[in-house]
Amino acid sequence: MDIVNIIVRVVHIGSVVALVGGTLFMVFAMKPSLKLVDEQLRQSLMTLARKRFMRITHTAISLLILSGAWTWYQNVEVYRNASKALQAVLGMKVLIALVIFAIIFGVAAGALKGCPARWAWINIALALVVIILAAVVRSMHMAAM
Repeated sequence: MDIVNIIVRVVHIGSVVALVGGTLFMVFAMKPSLKLVDEQLRQSLMTLARKRFMRITHTAISLLILSGAWTWYQNVEVYRNASKALQAVLGMKVLIALVIFAIIFGVAAGALKGCPARWAWINIALALVVIILAAVVRSMHMAAM
């Protein structure tokens, strides 16, 4: 494995950490803590936090797409010759990741109605599934080598 592939892998995993970690922080730390302040301050702080987090989110999603595309390009022959099971798991992983991105952008644009915290919980659950699928893909990929 050369240095470029290592850097791309670190960027990919780091972007996932930023997205999932930031979402967990917002749900488990920020939102409950804001219940201790008055409504006007709560709204101001939450608006500011969401705005700042969206900058991180957009960057992380861009890096995930770029690093994922690079990884796919580097492994296209391996994936093409892989078992149907590995292809299916990899496809599910990518599809669920795209659903996560759609939810993020849908909530930010106001296109998805309902409580933003509910959508955050859905994304946390979907992210956990993607992480599990990534581990399965890695395991299947290593076993095939």
